[in-house]
Amino acid sequence: MTAISPAARELPDVNEMYVVHRVFRREFTALPALIRAVADGDTARAAVVAEHLTLVLDGLHMHHSGEDEVLWPLLQVRAAPSTALVETMQHQHGVVDSRTEAIREHEAAWTQDPTPAGGERLAQLVEDLASALFEHLELEEREILPLVTCHIAVDEWRKLFEHGKDTMTPRQLPLMFGAVLEDADPTSAHACWASSRSRSRSSCAPSGRGSTAATSGECAPREVLCQTTDVGLGRGAAGMPTPPGPVTVTSRLPSDRSAAMH
Repeated sequence: MTAISPAARELPDVNEMYVVHRVFRREFTALPALIRAVADGDTARAAVVAEHLTLVLDGLHMHHSGEDEVLWPLLQVRAAPSTALVETMQHQHGVVDSRTEAIREHEAAWTQDPTPAGGERLAQLVEDLASALFEHLELEEREILPLVTCHIAVDEWRKLFEHGKDTMTPRQLPLMFGAVLEDADPTSAHACWASSRSRSRSSCAPSGRGSTAATSGECAPREVLCQTTDVGLGRGAAGMPTPPGPVTVTSRLPSDRSAAMH
């Protein structure tokens, strides 16, 4: 591998990373309250919340595995003065992975027998994960993305977002994409649509102002991607604009998810 010359070349769109990170900040902030709100013995409600938790955890795993296998090896070679920083990022991924596994182990038992004590423990585990993850995301945005602009080619950047999509189910992929669009500003939303046409396994395109989503795992050609409900508007990360109108997602997400965010 050789360093990429910065002269007169197309640059990767690092804004895509901010858009993806926004999903994890939003959902891992909302989830502890949703877990704690499940009534004692309400297995139906616990299943809905657990399904959403699994979706977000799987999306995080897909995102991080792409960085582990695509991004870090390239930066280790090309950004030699910053290799210690890359090693820090890899260590942080390890911390996130271990906390994710702890959540998955407890989640299974809680879903079968949702008690207040079990829910509190699960919520605390999610908060522990969020604490480590948010520190990692902030460092990545501040220190790694400038290195990406200098050292990573556009086609390599695209491979990062392509990587790992087969680890999510056909049902999960459109829901995760809808979550990405939820707080995306118009420019970012259009960029996501354009990227999805070439690299998403489901052949979907935008339809009108909002978006529409498949919840059955099958995506209708050209029109259907994520169905809308009015949740979570105006909660973009600091400095990131939010959509002027409702860009929302319908799935089996908890119906009081919006309240949990405020």
